[in-house]
Amino acid sequence: MSETDNVVLDVRGLTISLPEGAERAHAVEDVNFTIAENELLCIVGESGSGKSMTAHAIMGLLPAPHVKVADGEAILNGRDVFTRSEAEQRAMRGSDVGMIFQEPMTALNPLMRVGEQIDEALRAHAEMDAARRRERVVELLTAVGLPEPESLRRSYPFRLSGGQRQRVMIAMALALEPRLLIADEPTTALDVTTQKQILELIQRMQRELGMAVMFITHDFGVVAEIADRVAVMQEGRCVEIGTADEVLNRPQHPYTRELIAAVPHYIEHRDAFNREGDPLLDAQNVRKVFSLGSGFLRRGRELVAADDVSLTIHPGETVGIVGESGSGKSTLGRCLLGLHRADGGQIVFDGTDLNRLGRRAFHPFR
Repeated sequence: MSETDNVVLDVRGLTISLPEGAERAHAVEDVNFTIAENELLCIVGESGSGKSMTAHAIMGLLPAPHVKVADGEAILNGRDVFTRSEAEQRAMRGSDVGMIFQEPMTALNPLMRVGEQIDEALRAHAEMDAARRRERVVELLTAVGLPEPESLRRSYPFRLSGGQRQRVMIAMALALEPRLLIADEPTTALDVTTQKQILELIQRMQRELGMAVMFITHDFGVVAEIADRVAVMQEGRCVEIGTADEVLNRPQHPYTRELIAAVPHYIEHRDAFNREGDPLLDAQNVRKVFSLGSGFLRRGRELVAADDVSLTIHPGETVGIVGESGSGKSTLGRCLLGLHRADGGQIVFDGTDLNRLGRRAFHPFR
């Protein structure tokens, strides 16, 4: 980025202290970086390197007094975040800076409908009447690509897929169009297809709103896909920072080179397994159907989660089941374990048809 670019966040000498007895004295030590409008900075490093601690410090979400900012500044929109009062930091969150968390189920309230949770953010920070807030909720759910937003806003988080929950989190983070978006490993728990959709969504929203984005990840594939600049952290220190091209193609620090060398560049096939004898597990034509939205005098709709699925597993064999979110992988596993009763087909384990057993008779097999 050039010197004329409008800097949104300027972090100078950030040091975060840890309580006595921790593995090291500081979670983050003397970290410096800037993020300008329309720029996406990826912060990479292994677990414990201080990536999320940096983000939480900027958001004012450190678990004080045990973990706190010991030194440094974070200048956001011309003011130091760390010198703001608690009330000012609350007002800052959402209006100046929004955050997408790694696991939406820990950030979303399971007892509130998703529309109510977005509305709550609008009610706290925006001067809108109830009708306008409702319109805004639908606008946001539409903008992040969620289907049937008017109906979906009345859903609880547990009824949504992982990718849909993450889109709701993005809608909440962007509700007030903040100048800075912090995304803390938002695609880690998602399948590759959904991950690509979320990355494209964040990039599209960034272009439309002109935001600065701080994207935390440990995945260099993600870095190569979206980063303008990259900061590499190791044990609380920023060991290298530069453009994506510089860091990925001409890394200077040994730790950066080590991280890049660890990225798998191809899929290595193992030797074929010798499938001799009878299978240990033989599942044939397994089917599972869920009834959604049914109640007294009300017929719900049916969701076919698994349909005509067959597989065998021999002793000593590993079978990998892959597919997008909602493809039926977990449902099949739960049917094999008897946690869901299959609605059709056979599940024969070591000669016993498990699908015919009652709950008590199934216990010895689980």
